Amino acid sequence: MKKYLPDVLLLALGLLVMALLIYIIAQSQGSGLSLIAILALTLVWISWYRHVVRLALNSLGAGPDDEDDLPSFPG
Repeated sequence: MKKYLPDVLLLALGLLVMALLIYIIAQSQGSGLSLIAILALTLVWISWYRHVVRLALNSLGAGPDDEDDLPSFPG
């Protein structure tokens, strides 16, 4: 568990940032700040989702550095 603790904390922080951005979007109601917050929320969501997928692959033992499952071609 110690191995994954920084990743889990980063995911929790990402959820808090996304909640804060959603709150800002709800409070701004159509101003320019709303558009900026929506774009920021999109960027945070994409990076958070990529982190979740990478963490899941690493915990299953199929990380991106694992090339054992590639087919071997003669030659």
